[in-house]
Amino acid sequence: MAPGMRTSDPRAPDGGWGWVVVFASFVQQALSIGVTYTFGVLLVDLLRYFDEKESTTAWIGSIQPCLLYFTGIVASPFIKKFGWRVVSVSGAVLSAVGFATSALAPNVYTLYFTYGVLTGLGNGLMYVTSMVTVQHYFSRRRSMATGLAVAGSGVGTLFFGFVTPELLRVLKWRWTLVAEAGMLLIGAVVGLLYRPLPEVTAEQTNEEQEAMIHSDKTNSIDLVSSLQRPTATSTPSSSSSDSHTGSRSVGCQKFCAMDEVFDRDIATNPIFSVFSVSLILFCFGYHVPYTYTPERAVKVLGESEQRASMLVSFMGVANVVSRLVFGWLADRNENFRFFLGASVLTLAGVVSALMPLFKTYSLMIVYSALFGMFTGCWVALFPVLLVDLLGIDRIERSLGMCMGVSSFAFLVAAPISGWIINATGNFDLPFIIVGVGAMLGGLLFFSIRCILNRRLRDGYREIMSENTANLAHRSSRHYLSESFS
Repeated sequence: MAPGMRTSDPRAPDGGWGWVVVFASFVQQALSIGVTYTFGVLLVDLLRYFDEKESTTAWIGSIQPCLLYFTGIVASPFIKKFGWRVVSVSGAVLSAVGFATSALAPNVYTLYFTYGVLTGLGNGLMYVTSMVTVQHYFSRRRSMATGLAVAGSGVGTLFFGFVTPELLRVLKWRWTLVAEAGMLLIGAVVGLLYRPLPEVTAEQTNEEQEAMIHSDKTNSIDLVSSLQRPTATSTPSSSSSDSHTGSRSVGCQKFCAMDEVFDRDIATNPIFSVFSVSLILFCFGYHVPYTYTPERAVKVLGESEQRASMLVSFMGVANVVSRLVFGWLADRNENFRFFLGASVLTLAGVVSALMPLFKTYSLMIVYSALFGMFTGCWVALFPVLLVDLLGIDRIERSLGMCMGVSSFAFLVAAPISGWIINATGNFDLPFIIVGVGAMLGGLLFFSIRCILNRRLRDGYREIMSENTANLAHRSSRHYLSESFS
């Protein structure tokens, strides 16, 4: 790896307090994702109480995950300015306020704002912070630590999937939201466990760079990534100029503020572009099976609602197990992580595209387990792959931008699929469409290897040309010194 380019934070303890951070991340993932993906349980009561159209009421459940992911774009500057602890605690409080005020909602349109916007933004702040802290606290064990942390989302989905129906039965929907608002405040408590890492001294930075220069373990992803990632400790050339020591203009301040949210270098990076498109296609195919698999089991296979709802539980169990297992396996090396991520992304699309073949309840259990396994592995790997490809110094921005550009997929995937089902009466067609999309996303992700190989060749040419020039310069100096001696 070239000097100044890194995929690990030199401050990362790779254990110790890092495991406390993993626990806090696990809890916040369980809360933020758990309440988001169990909206379907609450939907029936809201439809009965407000007597609105299903399409009108269902938008509440689409706004929340959309804003959860869109928050990733704006979370990065807040994290850099205020730190992990403040942002995560603020997110938990905002999410709890959204749930509590939803209990007072007089109509569905108020829930768009309270349940959808407020809770979505709060959950997004919790989710992004819980992701990036683990990346900074771990290096060698990053995949395993991330797998443990993101397993919280699967556990949260299972927990709220079982608890919410019981709360609704006993407390009705308004007091259920109040009770779950109290649970969301647990996220504020564990958010206090995000202890800031110590500052890096100049000596530590120099030692790290020297170690990277002399490392003999560089692989293709390491080398290519090193050619494109700047170090967080490098100083911009403009800062050394006396002409920039004065106060900046308002226009410059606005530009720099925008640059905190939208990193042009990342946005124009072809690797990031391919990664984002693959993620968007995956997100289209991720939300639909969770929404329509139970309904397909009821209306196509004739199963009871109770047996149909169990299919989502099978997805959740497989999801949790795969995040733990594949998170541990993926710590082997970066190349293995890359091919594992691309493979499971493709396979998740394949199994959904083959939905017409799953014609019995037993086969639907197989589908649920396979889909949960493949998607769980991808969710555990994608933040780690971002670090591998774009560097630890850019994880806040790269993760936030990826989540932001994919947020609209969560907003429109379920409504579009519902429109297709209403128009055609075919429950398999949406699965085929989103499955093919996710499959194409996986195949597109493999093309990152071509970009890496091209940059690897360019990097070697640059290194060889510099070495040749240096050798020629030393030879000429040696010749001149001998001529004058």
